[in-house]
Amino acid sequence: MLRTVSKSFGKKEVLHNLSLQVEEAEIFGLVGPSGSGKTTLIKLIAGINEVTKGEVLVYNTNMPNLNEMKRIGYMAQVDALYEELSAYENADFIATMYGLKGKHKKERIEEVFDLVQLSQHIRQQVQHFSGGMKKRLSLAIALLHEPEILILDEPTVGIDPL
Repeated sequence: MLRTVSKSFGKKEVLHNLSLQVEEAEIFGLVGPSGSGKTTLIKLIAGINEVTKGEVLVYNTNMPNLNEMKRIGYMAQVDALYEELSAYENADFIATMYGLKGKHKKERIEEVFDLVQLSQHIRQQVQHFSGGMKKRLSLAIALLHEPEILILDEPTVGIDPL
């Protein structure tokens, strides 16, 4: 939930007095022209940036909050991947950061790679992936820790056609 949220960068206000409520299990899309503040809003909800004024609540907790951020899967507009590592190594690193361990971690990585149809590329270096493959890897990583909330910023940009 957003309550009268405003966000400024320096003297430039990019969001002004915005309120929004998204219910549990609701699918919500945010549409607007380039530069309208969609990514800024998404980063506020995900707890990546702080509001200038107002409050962002996730499960009735003010964001940013590390415990609540663990309940969120976030896929950025720009892929944040380690190009020199394999797809598996990227996923393994993030899974470890989320506290996944041992057999469960390995199984979960395999599950999300199956889900995004990257299993046959799991050992390939990310620098050799197409843009669409990188998007699918980013989605797999966002899903690794089985988040309760999934936030996707421009998820279809650069996706390979099927």
